[in-house]
Amino acid sequence: MLVSYTLANKTMDEYINTSMFVKHVQTLFSKVVTYDILNKRLEERTDEMVERGLINELCQFKNELSKITGTDNFDLDFTKGVLQCIGLKQFQQYLELPVDDRDTEVGRKCLEDALIAMKYMTKKYARRQIRWINNRFLKPNDKQAVSVYRLDCTDLNEWQRLSDQAVDLAQVVLGRKTRGQHTLEPIDISDQKIVLPVYGDYYCEDCSRPFSNDIQYNIHMGSKKHVKVMMKRKRKLQDTNLHNEKKLYTHSKT
Repeated sequence: MLVSYTLANKTMDEYINTSMFVKHVQTLFSKVVTYDILNKRLEERTDEMVERGLINELCQFKNELSKITGTDNFDLDFTKGVLQCIGLKQFQQYLELPVDDRDTEVGRKCLEDALIAMKYMTKKYARRQIRWINNRFLKPNDKQAVSVYRLDCTDLNEWQRLSDQAVDLAQVVLGRKTRGQHTLEPIDISDQKIVLPVYGDYYCEDCSRPFSNDIQYNIHMGSKKHVKVMMKRKRKLQDTNLHNEKKLYTHSKT
């Protein structure tokens, strides 16, 4: 993304949520790939992180935290700071186990569940990013005039050619070249609908959402979004019951 901006005493998050951010975005390069391929690559990246020492790094983090707090308790506020990052909260149960228990059957099961949860949350976050790009830049809006170029990343062998063309186009946009050799064309801004993948056997009736396993299902059942839906349904039911009681009371008096 090519952006020219001044923060004007705003944090980056505050700036992104203003119309000025869209105004100063000059060109957007959107890398696209099918969900099947994206999910596969995200899972492979997680497996690679484990091979490169993710678990040891988490254990070291837990040990350092215990030294600072003076307790082995890992019941933390995962809504603040670095604790929000994916790949920490999901391992809470595993890290709370005594060191000798982590290599037992129970420990290995905790680790397996944590990895499944981490992969699920990573894919969920990627879908959220895609939705943000689509809603922010790929819907008709008279307040924005952003050139959006899609780079198809399905075939990684083509990535060098695509990235070279993107760099060439960027140099033209920034005024460093009068004309480029790229063949990229901006897409037509239209209502881009995202088709999310279907996940399978476990199903939340209240939210109308399917899941492939109990780990994903349980994560959803404890999420703020699900709780919000349940509270809304509860209030609606209470209002309906109150209305029916008033109606019945009025009818009995007559």
